Amino acid sequence: MLHRRLIFSACILLFACGEENPPVETELVALPVLLVATEGLTYAHVTRACSDERKRFCVENRAVQAIDLDAIELEQHNGGGDFSISKIDGMTVSSTATNVDPANLRGTVINPGARLCFEVEYAPKTAGIHSAFVNVRVQGFLEPLSIEIGGTSDANDRSVDSFAQGLQTNVDFLFVLDNSPAMSDIRERVYDQLEQMFSVIELRFNYRVAITTTDPSRLGTLRPIGVAGEQFISKTTVDPAEEFARAIRAPESTTLSEVLAFEAAFQVYRSRIFVPRPDATLVTIFVSDRDDTSDGSPELFGHVFSALIDTTGQTSMAMSFVRSNFDPFQCWAANPPSIEGSRFIQLGFGIPTFVDSVCSDNYSGALFNLPSGGDVSFFTLRQPPKQGTIEVTIKHLDGTETAATGWRYEESFRAVVFDFVPPPRGTTVEISYEVSCG
Repeated sequence: MLHRRLIFSACILLFACGEENPPVETELVALPVLLVATEGLTYAHVTRACSDERKRFCVENRAVQAIDLDAIELEQHNGGGDFSISKIDGMTVSSTATNVDPANLRGTVINPGARLCFEVEYAPKTAGIHSAFVNVRVQGFLEPLSIEIGGTSDANDRSVDSFAQGLQTNVDFLFVLDNSPAMSDIRERVYDQLEQMFSVIELRFNYRVAITTTDPSRLGTLRPIGVAGEQFISKTTVDPAEEFARAIRAPESTTLSEVLAFEAAFQVYRSRIFVPRPDATLVTIFVSDRDDTSDGSPELFGHVFSALIDTTGQTSMAMSFVRSNFDPFQCWAANPPSIEGSRFIQLGFGIPTFVDSVCSDNYSGALFNLPSGGDVSFFTLRQPPKQGTIEVTIKHLDGTETAATGWRYEESFRAVVFDFVPPPRGTTVEISYEVSCG
């Protein structure tokens, strides 16, 4: 039986690779059922934890009579779990990571000339070379149709983020301001809060600040500042506070029905008119008293904004000052009608997000969630950690290392926080953890 299986597998492999004249085996020609690797047998190299790759396979019936399927299975080498059946056309599949991953197909019929296709996902748990057999069991066949698949990965079990203590933190800010008529009743209040916020930015960060609006006719453009050729405000700008105060006072938009806040930020980043520094934390700040109306899910936009920064020790996050269920009553009463910014809140599913009321009298308080340099006690991780796997090490200038104490993990900001005593200046904080793929 083993001999028959190997011959059958060879025929299928040759077919999958495009051979026009596969070897003729009498016992196989009598059963013209093919297992076709429509996208090849070798998966792309996976270079990052939690990444995956999928390929489609099809069972094709070239017989003159219908065939009945029993099961589709994965026979994984070395007790794997790196491959799983992620989809079978027209069916619901519960993907697992067990050694054999069957889908119960008893009663499934493939008519003459038809095919049933399915996907196999490669999501390696460890670095190395991985392989498996894809087996399709057909009623009347003593052995399954079988092909071997494989992939390689250098995905690490643990991620390591490093942070140097003692330098003022580089932070790039993009303000996305709702300049629609709906903001008219609270606009001066918002301007006052933004100016106070900028005064804290000047004191705490090595900053760059760019400003755009939700005006649909101006998407992807930045508010001009007084210095020719510059698109943003920084420490080198003459009278930066004055420039900021002028730039946030954008002309009122004529559009009342749309608040394309996420789209506005996306267009700025996509056009690269404001490129985040590779050594800077990126903060996108939204201000609106209505909900975002951009096409696409908030979680998807969050993942896009998060992916803009991929440098060890740096991160991308968002702040939203919007209508919420914790607005001061007088703010609601002063500006009806208003719409709760639920999409701004849901942005937190894709990127670490701080949310406060657009009517808050302390916008600046959000900035203290950012590391500011010097004795930093807040360290945002690049990827979500698996609970219970975080290890924090302090590396000293004399080359010694000690295990850090007095820290906790703050899930809402994906950060390690030292509540009382921050790591000493001149040290390097090294945080290692297993990446959560859930």
